[in-house]
Amino acid sequence: MCDCNIPSAFSEKMRKARKPHNCCECLDKINIGENYQYCSGVWDGEPNSYKTCISCLKLRENYESETGECAAFGHLRESISNAFYLNYGVKEFINDYPEYSDELKKLFSIKN
Repeated sequence: MCDCNIPSAFSEKMRKARKPHNCCECLDKINIGENYQYCSGVWDGEPNSYKTCISCLKLRENYESETGECAAFGHLRESISNAFYLNYGVKEFINDYPEYSDELKKLFSIKN
């Protein structure tokens, strides 16, 4: 079940950056020429837009597929963290999902 606020209007597009942007999830720079997801909509009467880098988009899609829940824009790290169990942290989570190792390390600011 999705606890996310459903927008009254919504648009989702893949774009190529013509200027630098920051990802709404990991806050890293989306460089000129990189692809990213651009979503805009109206939530509770207020318009907003979100830019998500490909790494975080991949994580969001996997999270939603695995859990059946949505991750609100800007809250992917929190949503994934809430999936952790007692004595089960991000490093254990990364070990359990090696195919997303680089993306998870980026999202949680873990250096190799």
